[in-house]
Amino acid sequence: FYTDASLTGAQDAMAEAAQHAQDAMSVLQLPAIQEEKLDLNTLISDQRDVGARMVKLYRTQGSAAGDALMQAPGKGFDALSAQIATQITHAITDHRQELDNYKQHAQAIQSSLAKQSLFLMVFNVLLVLVLLYLMYIKIKNPLTLLMQQIDNLSRGSKDLSFRLPVAGQD
Repeated sequence: FYTDASLTGAQDAMAEAAQHAQDAMSVLQLPAIQEEKLDLNTLISDQRDVGARMVKLYRTQGSAAGDALMQAPGKGFDALSAQIATQITHAITDHRQELDNYKQHAQAIQSSLAKQSLFLMVFNVLLVLVLLYLMYIKIKNPLTLLMQQIDNLSRGSKDLSFRLPVAGQD
């Protein structure tokens, strides 16, 4: 915004550039940005000062003087912008790597949970089948005996004195 203000020289463009610099400084106060321990406060403050001087040079001494300050190595406007961009790029790269690590960890946990869930499902199905088989065994013999006795009666056996064995204790 300071480069735009230097071209027009308008006071409202200068005020807008100063406001954007102030907004950038306030964003740097956010806790997430503070944890990064970047040197952005100093760089943005220096860039704001250089930008204001650059605009003044453009207006008072012409484009050659403004361009010289803009392109000055180390502390020129372009150099400061490049340093800010480099620090932000490194921070973003670090955060992306950290995010990728979290994603891989979450996928590993998800895979592990899926395997455990499948194991538990198979175990439960087998348990139900075993319980059903045990119930079948327990009920089959008395029912078979009852069916034999009823079959004898249906064939004409007149012996009604038979007794079904009582095996339970209920």
